[in-house]
Amino acid sequence: MSGIDVRRFDTLAELIAAQAGRLEAVVIGWNHGLRRELEQKQVEHLLVKSLRGVPAILVLEDLPSNNQGIIRLARLLPKLWMVIGGVDSLGSCLSKISAGSYRPGYHDIYEGMAAMLPVELEYVVAAAAIAGDRRRSVEDFASLCGFSVRALELRLQNSGGPVPRELLGWVLSLHILWRLDILGWQPKRVADSVSFRSVDTMALYVERWTGERPRRLLNEGGGFGGLLERCEARFNAPRGAE
Repeated sequence: MSGIDVRRFDTLAELIAAQAGRLEAVVIGWNHGLRRELEQKQVEHLLVKSLRGVPAILVLEDLPSNNQGIIRLARLLPKLWMVIGGVDSLGSCLSKISAGSYRPGYHDIYEGMAAMLPVELEYVVAAAAIAGDRRRSVEDFASLCGFSVRALELRLQNSGGPVPRELLGWVLSLHILWRLDILGWQPKRVADSVSFRSVDTMALYVERWTGERPRRLLNEGGGFGGLLERCEARFNAPRGAE
């Protein structure tokens, strides 16, 4: 399907033993055992050594309540894409890898947003950075987090955060700018990757949440870094400010 040699692993021991660096790409299944393995510093070193330069896809069956290990993995492996089983297409990620541009911005988006929102929202911010790399409904996002929509709304409200729809809007806008600015993708390719039917529809979406279209944000707004600054200004504005 992808035209590249891909193997799946469900434990780090299997991955390291297989000398994954000789593979073109790997698929890793996230599980509790893998999370425990990643907590060992020496295992992190072996993992990075094994996957140096190798694109990987991490398959999540849901968004676990302890997802800091996933964000740490995204920092360790810059060529890591994530898919949520039963929701996202593994084939789509394989297509991105085979096309040669496969560096997502999960960790940078998480780090930027975590710095501007209360620590109590750390899990929700991490989940948004992971799941918000394509267009999602609030209902789907709440379900992936293991919350009802109302519970998600209350968690954000009680911690002084944005409403769920705004959080997803800004996260997706950041993912779009990341792909345009950092990866240098063409707008049509970005629109396809984040589930918009056209470049104009994507541009209108970004404008709705950020106040500017992607082209202007790239040319005059400081690109991805500039959009992070806009996001911080918005989230630190008085409640109800436009």
